[in-house]
Amino acid sequence: DIADCLMIFCKANGLDPKRTYIWICCLCVNQHRVVEAREKGEKISFEQFSETFGSRVATIGRILAIMSPFQKPLYVTRVWCDFEIFTAVQRGCEVHVLMPPAQEEALAAALAGDGSQIDSLWRVLSGVAVEKAEASVKEDLDNILKLVEDQVGFAKLNNEVARFLRAWIVDTLERHVKSAEAPLPGLCAKVGLFMRLTGELDRAESILKLGMTSAPPGVSVERAVLLRQLGAVHQDRSNTDEAKDLLEEALAAHMETETMNTYDAAQVLNSLAILQHSLFEYEKSESMLRKVVEIHQEID
Repeated sequence: DIADCLMIFCKANGLDPKRTYIWICCLCVNQHRVVEAREKGEKISFEQFSETFGSRVATIGRILAIMSPFQKPLYVTRVWCDFEIFTAVQRGCEVHVLMPPAQEEALAAALAGDGSQIDSLWRVLSGVAVEKAEASVKEDLDNILKLVEDQVGFAKLNNEVARFLRAWIVDTLERHVKSAEAPLPGLCAKVGLFMRLTGELDRAESILKLGMTSAPPGVSVERAVLLRQLGAVHQDRSNTDEAKDLLEEALAAHMETETMNTYDAAQVLNSLAILQHSLFEYEKSESMLRKVVEIHQEID
């Protein structure tokens, strides 16, 4: 997996694999000697490790983070890996996220399914928590957590790591969607949502419109979902009129397809309620929210 990822990185960046040198911590820092020293009772200070590691990252100028398995990458569960990104960010280095080919294939298969694994991945990457990470050596874990807490705080580090990883998954999903012969409308809606959540509104609108072209002709639930997401994009841009038209069209589609008692329809009503509240149409907003509550009560 490591060799495959490195070959992909070299090809994508026009680098000669024979003349591209990679520093791998577990190979370049002899950790077997560290274990031997600890077994002998010799003290290996965390400061020594930290400085060795940090100086390498700063000198190289970039790190390559490998994500596997794609549903729940082990990388984000290891405190040294989180510390790696923390160090790179602190020192202004580049961060490149890579995925082994086998995991790329598994991701592609998941994209053709119901998308539940993609939701799981998004939750994992959005919920990075260095304070819950693990390490082989308890002392290393305690030292890294103390360093993070003292210098930047857990929240800032978690947000930085999550931001990098969310950007990676959005780029990866977009590449898969655009390479498909007939992108699935539901997948386009999901990727569009992720893009909107990361503030990529133009990209979100583009992918959602792509989904509209591949949705079944005429009124359908798939089109309703895409219309709702497009309406949300315009809401985020404060384009009230465009958002209202799209959301009302989505609501009409749910009515025509008799799918009003669904979470998707409830989300349309909720979005419309928020929009109407912003226009000081409080009675309409309240009416919409009451309908949302009724739908959830019936479903739940």
